[in-house]
Amino acid sequence: LWLTVGIIIVSLASLTGFAAFRLVSLQAESDARIGDLSTRIKAVGTWAGLTDAKSIRTLAMITAYDSGVEAALTKAITETSSKISAVKKNVESMLLRKEELAQKQKIADARKLMSEVRAKSLKLKADGNSEEALRTVKEQYMPVVTTYLATLNELVALEEKLMTVLVKEASQSRTSIASILALCYVLLFAGILMGAAWSFRSIRQPLVPANDLASRIAKGDLSMQIDTSRGDEFGDLMESLAAMPASLGL
Repeated sequence: LWLTVGIIIVSLASLTGFAAFRLVSLQAESDARIGDLSTRIKAVGTWAGLTDAKSIRTLAMITAYDSGVEAALTKAITETSSKISAVKKNVESMLLRKEELAQKQKIADARKLMSEVRAKSLKLKADGNSEEALRTVKEQYMPVVTTYLATLNELVALEEKLMTVLVKEASQSRTSIASILALCYVLLFAGILMGAAWSFRSIRQPLVPANDLASRIAKGDLSMQIDTSRGDEFGDLMESLAAMPASLGL
């Protein structure tokens, strides 16, 4: 009996401990992945903002005719480009999924085209073709910048979608663990009830003939055959009852 009780207690403790461990591990993993996605979304937003600022400064530099203004804008553009490169490198190092890598390639292609048109515009101005440079910026550079920013926004949308899926998966995993735990508890308690029923039956069954035997002895019937083959406490009881007729017969 005590062994059974001990097994039940250990089983309950093990189930509870395992479920708690899995839930904590799942929550930690989910928080880490959500944190990574949030960092990516923020970084891509910064990337897009810097790119937009750079395009505006490029347009201003093409239309500027003051050397001091051009120098200031060139410096600002250089600093912005450096920041964009750092953010870009950081974001690309975090992209692992197939769809993210595909979007990364789209961004790279759009960025390459934007850089080529920008270089063309700057060369036109440097060669003294200011009007052609301005036309190139307005008709070619700004549209490809818009396309480039669109690819960055697509990456943000992709990351947000992945976050939604991740949150849903984490919720489903927690629900599954809770359901499995509940099922295990149900099965365990069902086993306890079955064990209790078996224990009650195993105690009651040998008591019936012992009680009948004691009743017959009390009525003076000393002729019955008594089975003393059991090797447990009930066997000892039957041996004691078996000895009673002999004692009374004397």
